[in-house]
Amino acid sequence: MTRLCASALILDANRKVLLVHHTSGEKNWELPGGYGRPREAPDRIAVREVSEGLGLRVKPRALGGIYLEPSGNCLHFVFLCDLAGNIDKAKPHLKGVSECATFSPRHLPRPISDFTVRRVRDGLRGGTGPLPVVVPERRYLR
Repeated sequence: MTRLCASALILDANRKVLLVHHTSGEKNWELPGGYGRPREAPDRIAVREVSEGLGLRVKPRALGGIYLEPSGNCLHFVFLCDLAGNIDKAKPHLKGVSECATFSPRHLPRPISDFTVRRVRDGLRGGTGPLPVVVPERRYLR
């Protein structure tokens, strides 16, 4: 069964993207987000993950994209989110995330997956459209 996943694309006042740094696996930078719980709506997944993971409150404003990742058995949703409060108050609250920071979309940090870069770019352009985009297995850019 395909799992639902959701991420939040959060921009600061200078249009920099908020990313989190993982401490396991590829130890990559990633959009904040994660896996859904049973019967949890995709937008609620993004809100919960940002709250639990960073201590921030967000409100989804628009759908940035839908992606089917067969290799990860996941249907990903990316939401452009408005932040309630100050982005400087973001602090990692979960094991597995060492830090969070904002980056210019033109100068995203490494290591990062090509999939994360695509979701950021698609979201900033206004989304992928109404149908899911099938994406290949992730490649990590170093």
